Amino acid sequence: MLYTYTPIIAGPVSLSSGYSMPHKSQSAPPTPGVLPPSLNAPVDHLVQRLSEPSAMRSYLCTFPGSKLVDDLEEVLRRFPIRQLNSKIRTREEWLSVSKRIYSEIVLPWTPRSLSFQELHRYRWETKRRLAVIYLLEEVVQRLSPLLHIPLTDMITIARLDYSARFGRLFRINELPAEMMSTVFHYVVWSADDPQECNQSRLALGATCRLWRRLVVGDPTLWNTLSYRVDSPGQISFSKLMVERCGGAPIDIRLRDSSERPLSQEDMEEILAHLTSRRSQLRTLSVAVQEWEAGLTLLRWLQAIGLQNQSCNLKRLEVHRLGPPYVQLGPEHPPHSSRFGPLPLFGGALVPNLRYFAISGLHIDWTRTTLKNLTTLDIRRVPLDSAPDMDHFRDILLDCPELSRLVLHGAGPKWRPPAELHPPVTLPKLKSLILADFALNYAQFVLTILLAPELKELALYGFTGEDYTTLFEQLTGLFPKVRLLTMVSIELVPEEHGAQALVRLFASMPDVRFLQVSKISESFWDVFHFNPKTLLEYPESLNSSIPDPDHILFPHLNCLDVNYTPWDSLCKFLALRKQIGYGIDKVYIARMYWLELDTQEREYLRQLTHTLLPHSHPSKILDEEQSME
Repeated sequence: MLYTYTPIIAGPVSLSSGYSMPHKSQSAPPTPGVLPPSLNAPVDHLVQRLSEPSAMRSYLCTFPGSKLVDDLEEVLRRFPIRQLNSKIRTREEWLSVSKRIYSEIVLPWTPRSLSFQELHRYRWETKRRLAVIYLLEEVVQRLSPLLHIPLTDMITIARLDYSARFGRLFRINELPAEMMSTVFHYVVWSADDPQECNQSRLALGATCRLWRRLVVGDPTLWNTLSYRVDSPGQISFSKLMVERCGGAPIDIRLRDSSERPLSQEDMEEILAHLTSRRSQLRTLSVAVQEWEAGLTLLRWLQAIGLQNQSCNLKRLEVHRLGPPYVQLGPEHPPHSSRFGPLPLFGGALVPNLRYFAISGLHIDWTRTTLKNLTTLDIRRVPLDSAPDMDHFRDILLDCPELSRLVLHGAGPKWRPPAELHPPVTLPKLKSLILADFALNYAQFVLTILLAPELKELALYGFTGEDYTTLFEQLTGLFPKVRLLTMVSIELVPEEHGAQALVRLFASMPDVRFLQVSKISESFWDVFHFNPKTLLEYPESLNSSIPDPDHILFPHLNCLDVNYTPWDSLCKFLALRKQIGYGIDKVYIARMYWLELDTQEREYLRQLTHTLLPHSHPSKILDEEQSME
């Protein structure tokens, strides 16, 4: 019988205090087991005092309350939690404890078939650790209010120690194949990057014959391909993955770098071994630097329509990351046969396509058929290569389920207001992102659509002009917005500019999450105005304002900040706290956080319940996912 050690709990997920052990009476070993030096003596002391869970319960029920408290104080006083100096509160501190236990217990262990003596010893060690956990749980239930000891921290450390050893006895190879495949899926898809995914696949397949047979025989472990040209052997390994994915739907992500851009020949080599699997594509996300590589992909997709091939593609992203509006030169005019715009999929309709994003590349919009999309993302496309107004309007009308629309330096060709049709109503649109528009064009875009149920509005790069009239046009259009993002928004110093922004914010009373970056001091000054009177709050304001109509964003409870004047931010947070509408959680970009000194950081902590520096400003946060 093979016992394989599988360290199931080795990260912050394992630190949940809600995890509990089954309360089942066990016998204790006659001799203590082996713990890390920092944990060994106190746990041995507990086990000597209370040899098994039933004895522990008898002990708790025997003595009067006062003597019980004294005895437990004596037993628990030397528990290793005191070595941590204070109660652990942050995720980083718990992660450090978890890594210490992992390095002292899990890493030295070599998976192998255990002898009967080893099985016996590990069983007893597991039982005695359960006894410690049961003891601490019982103390929490009965005596926690009487003790001045961080019992929750003790229980968490005891569970970590138990979990790090439990895998030595877990008979994973006796699980049904379906359950083992599910475990393998968690291992592979929980990786942070594609390279780690590949390493996990190879490590699982190299463990034993049974695991290799299961891993190689499961197509869904191989059907997500991530090409990285800067990773040696990535392309050859991806060919192996294509062979092993069988008939499963395929998800492909490909990205090059400015240091090593993909050439046309490189792209042709990658696509060559995908040609026979073109009908299996489910997701295709490509980001390249050069025109040739991007256009090679668009030509490869032509076969779907020209050869009348079936296609189950649900998500297509094609991005060219090089200069957005580069001129190709007289030898390569934009409408030459080599670089001329091509209709997407040869003009054929791909019925399952729901997500379409294009950036920095030109397609023939008049011959492209797009219907039933849920996401339309167009970026960095010059107006002379953009869809005309009538065709863009037809796309919106043919996508009644559209929930996300991104227009970033791109959109339909401009048309005079007198020639415009009535706006298209998008009842399912939840997210609208507008970026890098001149004032007149931004006003034009707002006249072509209506989104009464919009929940997320993002405005980027509105600088260099007076956008006061745009803010006035936006006022009242999206009253149900809950997530508002404003990046690089320039305000005029005149009073009418601030008042226009106050009216805009007052028309969105349900905003709960505000994301800002590269915002000037004048932006924060807007929140010092009463939206009812358009007058600033008096400086001697001491009492809270109970009426939410007299404050901007009365439901705002989360703020994400990336580069803004520190004193203006503190002034805003202090005002919200003073009037009874404090911000519960503040995210701060780590680079901005590192620029603050200790005193500035401490002052920020005093102004909010939770302050969280983060390293991924583009990563979707929990609050963004809960905007529905």
